[in-house]
Amino acid sequence: MNKVIFSLFVCLSLPLLLLNCSLRRENTTAGNTQRFVITDGATGKVAATYDYDTESRRLKETVVYDSQEQAKRSIEYSFDEDGELDQQIVQRPVGSGMNTDIITYHMEKEYNPQGRLVKTVQTASTGEIIETFYGYDSQGSLRGVVQRNGSGALMMMDY
Repeated sequence: MNKVIFSLFVCLSLPLLLLNCSLRRENTTAGNTQRFVITDGATGKVAATYDYDTESRRLKETVVYDSQEQAKRSIEYSFDEDGELDQQIVQRPVGSGMNTDIITYHMEKEYNPQGRLVKTVQTASTGEIIETFYGYDSQGSLRGVVQRNGSGALMMMDY
């Protein structure tokens, strides 16, 4: 199991146990994606599914809220030739139908003189901007990442 999928599994497992839910991993019929299924422990019904490709990119998430296990929110993700998020298709119920929003993304990248990625700016068609900064040690190894979302919240990761 690769690092990202393992991290997802570990991050979801403890809260699910506390909420009386279970998590299982299954391969899809196409064989090139993995699906994680979260099941409500009390009812045995599916609460959510998450599909990932072989590059650990989330392809689709479906959240279920009703007793008939009908999707109440679905998000499909697509990526450009560089593997960057290109588009989200978000579907959610509105009245007796479904509302569909299409959000597109544009990624800008900055590199230092050594050719290492030092900054990315991801801009969504909704106006949200996510900036990510990369720091390296004197040997050129990645040492840290800082990400700032549109509301100014920071997330820092050390390596």
